[in-house]
Amino acid sequence: MPTTRRVPKADRSLACFVQALEGLNVVVELHNDAVVRGMLESADEGMNMIINGATYEPLQGSAQAMDFLFVKGARIRYVHLPAKMNAATRVEDKQKEAAEARRLHALEMGQLTALPKGVDALIEDGAMSADVVEHNVEEGAFLG
Repeated sequence: MPTTRRVPKADRSLACFVQALEGLNVVVELHNDAVVRGMLESADEGMNMIINGATYEPLQGSAQAMDFLFVKGARIRYVHLPAKMNAATRVEDKQKEAAEARRLHALEMGQLTALPKGVDALIEDGAMSADVVEHNVEEGAFLG
């Protein structure tokens, strides 16, 4: 009976899309109608964000500048995208980066000795997706 591969939660939600915005200036609207502007330092699977150089602008009152601001994902209403961003490319790059990090972690933990010669080239050329390689690693196909 074939085993089913569990897709990481971040890949099943829009969190991967928000994570792809890391390093870019973003505008985040909150449920309390406030707006936060700044450079997205990091985002996790729950869409919790750390924004550097943040400006917090409440609906009424004056704006406050902060070195950094943590925004809980449950408080986010909208995330405005930068105008000159290719969303598909950013998400694909982020997914490749995550797959490489998982592969390196498997190497460090001794679960993977090395990928067979040419597998990295197949991934880079698009002939084999990083997910297929990860599935084969989970099944023990590349164990040494």
